[in-house]
This record gives sequence, C-alpha cells and structure tokens, in this order.
Amino acid sequence: MKKLLISLLILTSTLAYSKTTILETHAIEIEEYRYAYQKILCIDGYKYLLTYTKHDYAAVSTIQMFQSMGGYTVPISCKNK
Repeated sequence: MKKLLISLLILTSTLAYSKTTILETHAIEIEEYRYAYQKILCIDGYKYLLTYTKHDYAAVSTIQMFQSMGGYTVPISCKNK
C-alpha cells in the first residue's frame, strides 16, 4: 500500500510540473456551424497533436508525434520544425 501511494505521488507531481505551450491551432469545419479543432502542443520538449470539438467534447484525442530518423522511429522534439 505504501509503494502504491508513493508511486501515485510521483506520477501526479510530474504531471503538475510539465511545461506545456501551444504551437499551432487549426479549425476544420465538419458541418455547418460545427468545427473540429487541432492544436499542436509542446509538452516537456516533445510535440503532441490534440484534437477536439467544442460542441460536446466527445472526440478528444492526444497523440504524440513521431518521425523516422536513420531507420528508427523517434519522438519529434519541439526544436525540430
């Protein structure tokens, strides 16, 4: 039980101190007066794609962005454009 509490404390403390910035925002019209939004975020130095709708927040998705480099798949850092 003690190990579980310590691991939960560590997990929540790392999430609370992550640095997040919005790099880009795009709106895509899916129906009349209804839009889907995409944001490219920088979270702790790596790029993520966030998609959502403001209407009902039913389609929320966060995906880490990757690239192929030298035959390996690596996360895209915010410095790589």
